Amino acid sequence: MCTADDVGVLTAAEYRRIDSRLPVELVDATAAVNDAMTVNSRAEIERPRRANEICDVGIGAAVDSLAPDISAIELADETERAQRRAGSEYNWSITRTEVGSGHNQVRPDGFTPEPTERRIQRGDLVTLDVHAVDDGYFGDLVAHAYVHHPGVGGMRLEMPVLVGETGTERLSRVPLDLIRVPA
Repeated sequence: MCTADDVGVLTAAEYRRIDSRLPVELVDATAAVNDAMTVNSRAEIERPRRANEICDVGIGAAVDSLAPDISAIELADETERAQRRAGSEYNWSITRTEVGSGHNQVRPDGFTPEPTERRIQRGDLVTLDVHAVDDGYFGDLVAHAYVHHPGVGGMRLEMPVLVGETGTERLSRVPLDLIRVPA
């Protein structure tokens, strides 16, 4: 059986078998399906927006709680509690609030690690990756913060990213927005 959204993933043998048995012309409906999928109701636009607003609440709670000697798990707990109070149905089943700091700030594959009992220290760069759900729609927000030493000025970090069209990408550096948290 073939549905419109399966077009484009048929093997040549499947296509020939269907084409030889049906008295119809098979056409690629990918463009029509894609067009239909881009039509969203107001609710379909509002729910992801609301989920991301809940993520904003979580980041705010994390920043308010961030201080030397709090563990990443404790910070994640404060974040998730605030998001639940703001209306998040649950955290994603495959990833909860992720908090990385210090030597455990990022995994080798570039993703934020699961929170651990490691205590956040002055001078640590902290990555907060939060997730919320509103009526089945997902929100995802990442923020970077650091706990500065008293008397130390600002910190500016850059992240390498690929920019440009396929085949002409170049490595560029973009500034990371950092939230400065007094120690």
